[in-house]
Amino acid sequence: MGVVQIKLPDTLQQVMDRQIADGLAASPDAYVQEALRRFSEDLDAEGELVAEAQAGIANADAGRMTAIANATDAEAWYAQKMARLQKRLADDRG
Repeated sequence: MGVVQIKLPDTLQQVMDRQIADGLAASPDAYVQEALRRFSEDLDAEGELVAEAQAGIANADAGRMTAIANATDAEAWYAQKMARLQKRLADDRG
C-alpha cells in the first residue's frame, strides 16, 4: 500500500475532523480513501456523460435524433440513459 503525505487547509481539516467525530469515517486514512474513491467514481461518471453528449451531438449532426414530444417521453429517455450509466458503473466496480 502506498503512503501519501498531504497538507490540508484548516477548513478541510475541520470538515474531516468533524465528520470523523460524527462517526462518518473511522480515521483520517479511511476518510481520505473514501473521498478519493468517490472522486474517482465521479470522474468516471463525468467521462461517461461527456461521451454520451458527444455521441448525441454526432447523431444529431448525422440526422439521427430521438424525438421527445412531452414530459413522459423525456422521463423515459432520462431513465433509460441513467439505467445504462448505472449498469456501466456497476460493471466497472464488479
